Amino acid sequence: RRPRISLRNGLIGIFVVGFYIIWNLIGVYQFSISLPITAFAYFSLIPLWVACGVLVTMPFAFISRKRKLYKAEKKLQQLHSLKTIGITGSYGKTTTKEMLTLLLSEKFTVVPTPGNYNTDIGIAQTILSDVTSSTDIFIAEMGAYKKGEIKKAAQLVPLDYAIVTNVGKSHIDIFGSIEEIARAKSEILDGLKDDGVGILNYDNEYTKAMGVNLSNTLTYFSIVDHNHNTKHPLLLIEDISWDDVTVKFTARFNSEKRVIMTRIVGPHNLTNLAAAMSCALSLGISLPEIQSIVKGKIFTSSHFKLHKRKNNVTIINDSYNSNPDGFTAALDFLKSHKKTSTYVVTKGIPEVSKQITTIYNSLVPHIVNTADGVITSDPILYRALKDFSPDYNVTLAKTNEQINIALETLPRKNMCILLEGRLHPDTMTKILHELF
Repeated sequence: RRPRISLRNGLIGIFVVGFYIIWNLIGVYQFSISLPITAFAYFSLIPLWVACGVLVTMPFAFISRKRKLYKAEKKLQQLHSLKTIGITGSYGKTTTKEMLTLLLSEKFTVVPTPGNYNTDIGIAQTILSDVTSSTDIFIAEMGAYKKGEIKKAAQLVPLDYAIVTNVGKSHIDIFGSIEEIARAKSEILDGLKDDGVGILNYDNEYTKAMGVNLSNTLTYFSIVDHNHNTKHPLLLIEDISWDDVTVKFTARFNSEKRVIMTRIVGPHNLTNLAAAMSCALSLGISLPEIQSIVKGKIFTSSHFKLHKRKNNVTIINDSYNSNPDGFTAALDFLKSHKKTSTYVVTKGIPEVSKQITTIYNSLVPHIVNTADGVITSDPILYRALKDFSPDYNVTLAKTNEQINIALETLPRKNMCILLEGRLHPDTMTKILHELF
């Protein structure tokens, strides 16, 4: 990826360019070496000079980071009426944040962290730049690549509400086990204020278990019809029916219920809407108000998009990233589209390499039963599909050029194609703007 614009990266650039000038001056005037030779020698060692630039700017970056965190913490301490919400989970964080922002914005002035700004420093930057005395609610997405990162974020932003959407196998290579992932996600609950509220997914065994020893007020949300044996408040979504992206369901909370109709891209995002609704209810927005807010709205996700093309072609764009649970959910959505043919284009699941064989063995039957064909650059997925069904239509395309060639063989009408996981920009352009 292209490096983002930042003061530190600018300083590294100045260091590299400045040292290049000094290098050439010394080479030409001190050792009488021709300029092309000194320039070639310098550029052949560019990774070394960039690494030196990173080391040189480390003290500045450390001081700048600490200063931002301190200023953000002090700013929050002065905003006594501000309500804070933290959201974490293996997936669905950003979508839940976007949905919750929409629900709350009808009644409050809401500031969410932008995009996937989900580290303590990203949250601090949002607080310093966007949160003001007129802000009613601040929503912070909190992610983690190691234990302790969510704890740091929650220490920066003491939380009135903490949402855990789910615990899955995303980043399992980093954490080692799903139990360790659950421990990392549960750190957000430690950041709750004494009167804070935990909002947990009753349908996920790991998030459900987080509430057992929680001393704070607790509320659950669920979209699965099973015995909800809990003394805590529960938002239950039931009687669910789908018509493409239009969903109709009954929402029950305490003794109240409402039939709600809205539009959601991807059935798995109904769980994210339930999480957002549960938090909105805790903030005093009633079910009738939620019913009115979501009517006529279409809940899309910046990470999961639906593209309708001519000749009855539908493209399901789940190319932001890929994890086992997200892949399964995307396949379920693909299966719901009644087209003449369905295909999957994927580079596989890169974040679970140590357990990839086990994960693919459980995923492959779903792929074969859902899609008519697969184009993949992952030889492990290719082998797993062929071992399961030798005659299955799967193409191994190891390069972007080979993927693009394989795409040319796909039908141009009455077809649905799932783009799963991050693909090369050229491939995305070809699919979204050239082929269909």
